Amino acid sequence: MGLLATEDARIRWNDRELNEIAELLADLFKVHAVEQGNWFGLTLMLANEHVPGFSMEKAGRGPKRVWGEYERAELRLAVDELIKAGTASSVFHACQILFRGSEWAQKVRTRSKNPTKALERQYHKANHRLTRIIESARAYDQWRSAHPDEAADLEREIANKLPAGKDS
Repeated sequence: MGLLATEDARIRWNDRELNEIAELLADLFKVHAVEQGNWFGLTLMLANEHVPGFSMEKAGRGPKRVWGEYERAELRLAVDELIKAGTASSVFHACQILFRGSEWAQKVRTRSKNPTKALERQYHKANHRLTRIIESARAYDQWRSAHPDEAADLEREIANKLPAGKDS
């Protein structure tokens, strides 16, 4: 595209570029086995593959891991929610409250001398990026539930910008 191109030529060139990008995006969903339009899922798959330090833990040898990145992020969100609601005054206090609930108590090893401290350690190990992504996904789901018509319009608008899928 030269500097002396007409406005119409620039618009046509931009449209071609956008269509090419949209086709590539559609192919990304297929390549990563993610449902067309599931941007959150595609984002996680791409980050898992290409962002250093973001990949999910792989199963290793030895006993099954109780704490993965997702579980730590869930714990962090639960703790932060208790603090935000005023139910707990600190991370340690929130961990004490959560330990009383059977779900989190099961994740702390029985040989731990101080299970609340063990939960607190897992809270601080949580991946902040993954925690924010899960929090954003939940916020979107809440918005989508509260505004189904607007969400449907937005999703239709996004789907219309993607090229039609190519049947193999």
